[in-house]
Amino acid sequence: SHIRVLISNLMYAQTIEIFDSAWETFKSKCEEKFPIFFNYFKKMSFERKGFWSKAWRPAASFHTNNMIESYHNQLKSFYLTRPHNKRVDRVVYTLSKLVVCDYRTEHAQVELGIREMKLIIAEMARRKVAESIDTTTAYSMVRLDPLSENVVNIDNKLIFFI
Repeated sequence: SHIRVLISNLMYAQTIEIFDSAWETFKSKCEEKFPIFFNYFKKMSFERKGFWSKAWRPAASFHTNNMIESYHNQLKSFYLTRPHNKRVDRVVYTLSKLVVCDYRTEHAQVELGIREMKLIIAEMARRKVAESIDTTTAYSMVRLDPLSENVVNIDNKLIFFI
C-alpha cells in the first residue's frame, strides 16, 4: 500500500516540479527494495508519464481509467454478448469488422449532418468556449512542434498527437 501512495503522488502531481519531487521519493524508496518492480515501472510507465500524470495533462477531463472501463463494458454488452464465444479470433473479427463498421457509419452520419455528435456536458461546455474564439486567436494559441510533429499549446504542453 506504501507503493500505491507513491504512485498516486506521481499520478496526481499538479505540476512537473511536484512530479519530479515525487519521482525522487519513489526512486529512493523503491529502487533498492524492489529493483525488479522499479525497473519495470521505469521502463513501462515513467517514459510515458505524459499520458498518465496530471502534471502533463492539467486540462484533461478525467484522470482514471473509468471511461475506458465503461467503454469496455459497452463493447461487451453490445458486441460480445455470447459468453462462450470469447475466442481471440472471434473478438478480433468482431472489433475489426463490426465495431469499425459501426464507427465509420456513425462518423459519416455526423459528417453529413444526419446525426448529431454525442457529447457529454463538460465537452459541450468546452465546445461552446472553443467556438466563441475567433480563428486568428485560436491559431495563435497552438503551434506544430517540428521535432515531434505534435500540436502543442503556447506553454509547450502536448494537446494533440498527429
